[in-house]
Amino acid sequence: MATIFISYQSNDKPLALGLQKALEAQRHKVRLDANGLLAGHDWRRFLLDSLGSSDAVAVLLSANSLNSHFVMAEIGAARVFADSRGLVLLPVLVGKIGVPLIVGDIQAIGLKGGDSRSLSSTAAEIDRAVTGHFAEMRGRYPQIFISHRHKDVDIATALARMLEATFYVEREDIRCTSVHPYKLRMGERTPDRLRAEIRHAKAVLGILTPDTHESSYVMFELGAAWGQKVPSIPLLAKGAQLADIPSPISDLHPIQLADSSDCYQFINDLPEIVDLRSRRGAAQKTAEKVAELVARAQPGPTQQPAAAGASNNGAAGAPGRADDEGLKGVLRKLLSDPKYPDGRSLDTLCRKAGPSRSKNECRRLLVEIGAREVELQDGEGWTLRPRL
Repeated sequence: MATIFISYQSNDKPLALGLQKALEAQRHKVRLDANGLLAGHDWRRFLLDSLGSSDAVAVLLSANSLNSHFVMAEIGAARVFADSRGLVLLPVLVGKIGVPLIVGDIQAIGLKGGDSRSLSSTAAEIDRAVTGHFAEMRGRYPQIFISHRHKDVDIATALARMLEATFYVEREDIRCTSVHPYKLRMGERTPDRLRAEIRHAKAVLGILTPDTHESSYVMFELGAAWGQKVPSIPLLAKGAQLADIPSPISDLHPIQLADSSDCYQFINDLPEIVDLRSRRGAAQKTAEKVAELVARAQPGPTQQPAAAGASNNGAAGAPGRADDEGLKGVLRKLLSDPKYPDGRSLDTLCRKAGPSRSKNECRRLLVEIGAREVELQDGEGWTLRPRL
């Protein structure tokens, strides 16, 4: 899944909306100029931020847009971001329009008309182009950059192992300078390479402990991400509090790694930012790795737990939620029902557990009561029955 910005002239809006629908059917996230724009917004900055943080820009080139100063300006901005951020610019030629000189060096995609067949065909071409671009970029720059002090290698390692257990992760997807196999290659110039990787990363994960401010490299990495508007996620550990988040990113909501429910929120939210595919049947392994990460992130004997409010649920860094035991009882009862000897579907279990719980949180609770995942006719299920 990619984030695609559609640039168009206002008279071509019906085409843009049709292409948006066709791209969303390909599971891409689409941005149009008006999407998310509220009264009072600085619309110039809003549009530039939306364009610059996208993976691709599809420009509808028609007789209308060739005379649009804004479309030409967006093409110029996209070319700059293509060089600096690795964004891909995709000219879409509407009808029989010729290739403008401004994009004459880029292979264009055709759009014959506004019918659903033409729009679907063009969306499929855009999908192939973006997928190919991702494959090329994946070999050059990691999607995820884990910033940390080398003394916190145990937390960084546990975080990497949790990501490996939960998602399909290749060596090229992550940069973590102290964790194998995500270290820098021999002979690379460290500052230059790290700057380039941060610039092209989809997300920078900053592991912050009470003494992280002593590391100039972590401050350099987080500052580089902030300066280039790369999405950054503060990950608090070892008793770190909101005051330990560096000033440039202190307004970002953190994740408390010592809290298992925060870890599961992180797992749920990350695919919205980074192109990651979840492993099927990995719930038990994920729960084990979450538990290891939570244990590594606990405060040491001389450190105080994080203050209430540093965690998403205000649990002051304590793992789990106060009502976990009650929900575990509900899940045990559901799985013990003799009417369902083969188990219950995950959807049913989550619905019965309550709408406030995500599927990953339900999986965590199921693993903690000793349930195991099974395949049912309607998809993923869980049972308390032992393996035969």
